[in-house]
Amino acid sequence: MIASLLAMSTAVLARSLAATKLDRWNIAAPVLMVLFGVAAGMASPKLLGIALNTDVAQHIAEIILAVLLFVDARMRATASRATVESSDARGRGPRTWTAGVIDMAKLLFVMTGATYWTLKDGTRHATGYWAEEFAAPYKALTEAGHQVVVATPHGVVPNVDMMSLRPDMAGGAQIALELEGIIRSAEEMRRPIQLSDARLEDYDAVYFPGGHGPMEDLWDDADAGRLLTAALASGKPLAVVCHAPAAMLATRIHGVSPFAGYRVTAFTNDEENAVGLASKARWLLEDELNDLGVDFTRGEMWKPYTVVDRNLYTGQNPASAGVLAERLLKALT
Repeated sequence: MIASLLAMSTAVLARSLAATKLDRWNIAAPVLMVLFGVAAGMASPKLLGIALNTDVAQHIAEIILAVLLFVDARMRATASRATVESSDARGRGPRTWTAGVIDMAKLLFVMTGATYWTLKDGTRHATGYWAEEFAAPYKALTEAGHQVVVATPHGVVPNVDMMSLRPDMAGGAQIALELEGIIRSAEEMRRPIQLSDARLEDYDAVYFPGGHGPMEDLWDDADAGRLLTAALASGKPLAVVCHAPAAMLATRIHGVSPFAGYRVTAFTNDEENAVGLASKARWLLEDELNDLGVDFTRGEMWKPYTVVDRNLYTGQNPASAGVLAERLLKALT
């Protein structure tokens, strides 16, 4: 009797395999059909006859296969949700991680949307963001596994100052090509969010790259001022480099800024004069920051120089961007 049942069940398996495509679940379904055939035969010869019917066997196999595929899909979905969001003990915003993988921070890059800088005679000096000031920190942070989101006024795509990609300004032809390659590969640059939509609680740190662009749009942008004020008060790392400290001017309320008393560095008057723009500018960044009440400090012209005061990280010039990124990385670990 048992041998007969096994033989009949084998027939069910053969018919089911012939009726389905072979993969790991399609094989599992006919195997279960074998068990169904055995159980049916033990229960009743009439049930066994139903189980041996080709059409019935195929329909039952398809039902079992559908159930198995559904269970498999749910298991895969559950596994994909192993990446979770959390806030760390210091309230530094959402961090994501996958079990066994390094902790990942989410950083907001606040960038100028300007394509020119209006000089005091009304002429427009072509500009944007400075390539190195975006590319060096972006490369360092993303290679360390962190996520970057770009925000600009009105969500416009940031414009690189083409001067910053000239070999004589970038430090050589090879470096210029590398900077251009990083910018081209940065998908975040092609889909920035609107600065007005940026919420500090969504990020672990904030970074403002420079270029002359911030002297045109971020210096009086209310959203930039709001975000800077909130970031400074939050204790989260806040990094600002070169001309980007111009955005600190937007934090003034009745002439008073929360940055007053902080040690800060930025692009100096001497450096502005060296590039031939000091005499043409409506105002100079170093002068305005001193009027803001910061403790302005400086290093050698064109040399990397950074200052850290509490959670505020500032860099003097483009050469300082890479060093600032290193300090930011340490703060995020």
